[in-house]
Amino acid sequence: MTVLVDWERAQRVALKVASRHPQPEHGTIGSAEFESVTCVGEDRVEATTGLRSLQGRAEVQVIGRADWIRANIASLRSLLDPVMGNWADAAHHGRSARVSAVTAQVAGVEIGLMLGWMSARVLGQYDLLYGEADGSSDEGAVYLVGPNMLALEHKFGFPPDEFRLWVTLHELTHRAQFTAPSRSPSRIRLGSSAPSATRCATATLPSSGCATAESLRWSLRRSNRRCSPRPPG
Repeated sequence: MTVLVDWERAQRVALKVASRHPQPEHGTIGSAEFESVTCVGEDRVEATTGLRSLQGRAEVQVIGRADWIRANIASLRSLLDPVMGNWADAAHHGRSARVSAVTAQVAGVEIGLMLGWMSARVLGQYDLLYGEADGSSDEGAVYLVGPNMLALEHKFGFPPDEFRLWVTLHELTHRAQFTAPSRSPSRIRLGSSAPSATRCATATLPSSGCATAESLRWSLRRSNRRCSPRPPG
């Protein structure tokens, strides 16, 4: 199967770009601080939408920019490699291995630049593909990027309790949408009847960096059209 992206290069580039962004000068934020916030958030989501996750209480993970990059590399890789590999085999038929390798490296650099830029801006994310990426039985993960949340709190003077609840509510709403009754992730897992790569990728996009999210959606739609095998003439 043709490899579309050099994921190792993507990760190296993303970490390099992320390292150029300054960290908050003071303050810390940890996962333990969100235990009570998560309970309040899930109750409010249910009260407003009627949705409650089948997976039980969420465990919010406060992570750094580098961990966010690694998590998204793993999720994107588990999504794109099996879905687009066969399409790429058909589209690249007859091309040399060297051309394919160069294409994969260029794609790796582009994705790395995008993730590196986003890592300093994204606040939180519900990662639908978390369990798929590492082969575990877990169904998704809720991330909050601590340095970015602290940076915005300091810059705009947001009350920490209110701001953190607002971001947590956003991500818990996504989790409820995908894991509440009749919305289980198992219904959209990749398989013999694989869903649209664009729809799956959209579900994993974070809650900030809207312009970049739109760029990724556009790129996936463009790749979908280019790699889809043509009907026989």
